[in-house]
Amino acid sequence: MPFTFPRRTKRRPYIRRTRPEFAKTPEELYGWVNGLSATQGEERFYRAMVKLASVRNIGFRIPVGAPRGMPGWKELDFFVETYTGYRAIQIDGIDYVHRGTSEEDIIRDLITMKYLAPYNIGIVLHVRADQLLTQEDADKVARRIL
Repeated sequence: MPFTFPRRTKRRPYIRRTRPEFAKTPEELYGWVNGLSATQGEERFYRAMVKLASVRNIGFRIPVGAPRGMPGWKELDFFVETYTGYRAIQIDGIDYVHRGTSEEDIIRDLITMKYLAPYNIGIVLHVRADQLLTQEDADKVARRIL
């Protein structure tokens, strides 16, 4: 039998196999944090802080300066205890812009810092709500701050 060169056969086209894409489950926001009503940004930020190992304790909507409902009382969104110290965090809502915001913020921050002086709070950290539109964004912000 004489030698013959192998003939080229048609190759089958390569079919790329991909993983099926499943629809993402919608984010379930309940509007409550520790039994108190919360905005979407506050709830996302709370969930992001709970995931962090450096956070020991989280206080939500802490009355500052006077008891709740009394003249002169202010409210701090989050008072967070970490292994490196305490943090005071204020979430500024999307609809928060109005006249005199900077002066009112400065006064509120000064009252908060005076009230929390025993905890050695340097400044009140402000987080804009447009940075917390998704849970992934909130996780990034929480990791950066804490």
